[in-house]
Amino acid sequence: MTHDAATAYACVAYRVMEYDREPLTEEQFEVVLEMLFGFYNEKEIEKIYQQNIVFGSNDAIINEEKIKGKIE
Repeated sequence: MTHDAATAYACVAYRVMEYDREPLTEEQFEVVLEMLFGFYNEKEIEKIYQQNIVFGSNDAIINEEKIKGKIE
């Protein structure tokens, strides 16, 4: 994984946690990261990060295609 992709995953995970108003714990961060790894590849997550797209954890799962449509 590139440095840019790792940064993007971490920043998007933080945004998701803020959007969901989740406690900012290491455990919760790991859960959100695992979810993002499962739904978005490196290029997708970098675009989400660069375009400042904000969404919650439910949106990441339920509206995955809608979110991916915003970055294409």
